[in-house]
Amino acid sequence: LCLNQKELGEIVTAYQMAQKNGVTLTVGFNRRFSSFAVKMKELAGKGVKNIIATMNAGFIPSEVWVHDLKTGGGRIIGEACHFIDLCSFLTDSIVTSVCMNAMGENPEENTDNASILLRYKDGSNAVINYFANGSKSYSKERVEIYTQEKTLVLDNWRELKGYGCKGFTKMKKSMDKGHTTQFSLLNERILRGLHMSKNKQWASKLGFIMATAGAAIGLGNLWKFPYLMGKNGGFPFLVAYLFFIVVLGLPVMITEMSLGRKTRHDPVQAYADIHPHARIVGIFGVLAAFIILSYYSVIGGWILKYIASYVTTAAAPDFNAFIGSSEPVIWHIVFMAATIAVCYFGINGIEKASKLMMPMLLVLLFVIIFRSVTLPGASKGLLFIFQPDFSAFTLSSVSAALGQVFYSLSLCMGITITYGSYLSGKENIPKSCMIVGGLDTVIAVLAGIAIFPAVFAFGLEPGQGPGLIFGTLPMVFANIAGGTFFAILFFALVFFAAVTSAIALLEVCASFAIDSLGWERKHAALVIGTAITLLGIPSALSFGVLSDVTILNQSVFDFAGLVTDNILMPLGGLTMCYYVGWKWKPEYLLAEIEADGTKFRLGKLWAFCIRFLTPIMVGIVSVTGFYNLYLAIR
Repeated sequence: LCLNQKELGEIVTAYQMAQKNGVTLTVGFNRRFSSFAVKMKELAGKGVKNIIATMNAGFIPSEVWVHDLKTGGGRIIGEACHFIDLCSFLTDSIVTSVCMNAMGENPEENTDNASILLRYKDGSNAVINYFANGSKSYSKERVEIYTQEKTLVLDNWRELKGYGCKGFTKMKKSMDKGHTTQFSLLNERILRGLHMSKNKQWASKLGFIMATAGAAIGLGNLWKFPYLMGKNGGFPFLVAYLFFIVVLGLPVMITEMSLGRKTRHDPVQAYADIHPHARIVGIFGVLAAFIILSYYSVIGGWILKYIASYVTTAAAPDFNAFIGSSEPVIWHIVFMAATIAVCYFGINGIEKASKLMMPMLLVLLFVIIFRSVTLPGASKGLLFIFQPDFSAFTLSSVSAALGQVFYSLSLCMGITITYGSYLSGKENIPKSCMIVGGLDTVIAVLAGIAIFPAVFAFGLEPGQGPGLIFGTLPMVFANIAGGTFFAILFFALVFFAAVTSAIALLEVCASFAIDSLGWERKHAALVIGTAITLLGIPSALSFGVLSDVTILNQSVFDFAGLVTDNILMPLGGLTMCYYVGWKWKPEYLLAEIEADGTKFRLGKLWAFCIRFLTPIMVGIVSVTGFYNLYLAIR
C-alpha cells in the first residue's frame, strides 16, 4: 500500500462520508513504509483532520503522526506502544487524530518514540509522548503529558519513580525486551492531570482580566506610585514609567503568561519544562509569593482594623498604639482567613471575587476623587502630581520608574504564570497584557488624584507607605464633612486592592502544592494558607512585643520585605531572562502567543526585548536592590 494520489483521494472521500455520518474514519495498513508521514501531511492539506490510522505490523515501537485539530496540520511525535493499550483503561476518552508508522530497519536509527492524542467527552484534549533516542541505550528518555490543564515532563526513569510510578520500571524492562507495553501501569496521580477539569480554567475573559489586574493593583499603586510621580518631576516620570512598561513590563508579562498557558503548570514545573535547571526561577517566584503574603497580610489586617474602627466609633484608631499591641495578630488572621476562603474554592472563587471587587474598587475610587478634588486648595495636589519639573527628574528618577514597573506589575513572582496556566487558548495574550498594564497604570494615577489633592488641601506633608494611608489620610477624613463615610469607602477600596493581590499570592503557592506535590486544592489552600499565617505572626508583632528583635539591623517586618524585594524578585527576573532568552529561546513561545489565531506582529521586537533590553532593565533593578540591601544592613 503506497498511498498514491488515487488512494489518497479514496481516503479523503471516505473521510468526508464518515464526517457526514458522524463517525470517525479508521484506516488499517499491513506493511511499513517510510513516506507515511508525508502522505499524512497531504491528507491534512486536503481537509482530513480527524482520522485513526493503525499499523498492523505486530511489533513496536512506532512513530505517530498527530493532526493539529485547529489548523489541520500536524507533526510526528512518535509512540513506543500501540495506542489501544493506553485507551483500554482511559474509558472516558476517545482516541482521535492519531496516525502510526513502523520503525526503521536499522536498529541504530530507531527512535523508540511514542505518542497518543486523546479527546475527552467534555471536548478537552490530552497528549502523552514517550521519547527514548537509541533503542539500545535509552540514553535520553523523556515522558511528556500535555493537557489543557497542565503539562508534565519527566526526563528520566528515576524522576518517574519519584512521582510514585513504580510501574514505569516494569514498563522500561518490557520495552528493552521489545514486548508490548501496557500504559495502564501509569500511576493514578498522573492520570488525574489528564482529565481537563472545568474549574481549572477561567470562565470568561472578563474574569481573567479582573483577576490579573487585581493581582497587579495592590497597595503600591495607592501609596507609592503617586508619591514617586510627584517627587520625581511629575509628567516626565509618568512618561518614563510608560516607556518601561513597554520595554520591561509587557515583554515579561507576555512571556510569563504564554509560558503558563503553554505548560499548564505552576511556576516551578513551568520553568522545569523548558530546561531542567530552570526550576530555580519558579522556586524564586514561589518563595517570594510565600514571604510577601506573610507580611502583606499584616497590612491587610491593619486595613480591616481601620474599617471596623470607623464603623463602630466613627474615628480612626491610634495607629502607633494599635501596631504596638498584640491586636494586629488577630486582624492578620482574619485577613488571611478571607484570602484562604477564596482560594479554597479554586478558580471559580477567585474569578467571582475579582469580578465583584475590581468594579467596586473603581466606583469607590471615583467617589473619593470627586470629594477630594472639590476641596479648597485641591489644585496644589494635582500640580504636585502632574506639573512637569525637569529639574527634579534625575537618573534616580529613572531608576525609581524602572523599579516601580517591576514591582507594580507583580513580575517574576509566579502570579502571571499561574493565572496564565488557567487561560483559554482562545484569548489574545498580548492584548490581555496591555489591558492589565493599562489598568494598573490608570488606577495608580487615579489613586494620586484621589489622595494628594486632599492632603494638600489641609496643608499636610505628602508622603508614601503606611504613614500616608494610616496616618495622614485619617487626619484629612477627620476634617471634612462626611469624613467617616468617606473614610469607610476609602479603606474598603484599599481592602479590595490588598485582598485581590493577596489571593493571587496564595494561589501561586497553592498551585505549586497542587501541581508539584500532588495535593488536593482544598488541602493546599488550608495548609499553605495556615503556614503563611503562622509565618506572618512575627511581622505582626514586630512593632510591639518583638520590636527589640532585629535581623541585620531590620525589624522582622522590614527584613521580610528586604529579602523579597531586593533578593528573590531580582534574582527571579535575571534567571528568567537567562533561561527563556538564551538557554531556551523566546521564539519557542510564539506559537502559544499566536494560539488564538492572531499573528503577533511585534514578535521579533518582543524576542529582542527578552534577550537584550529586558535583562539590562532587570539588571539595573537587581543592582539597585542589592545596593539598597547593603545600605539597610551595613
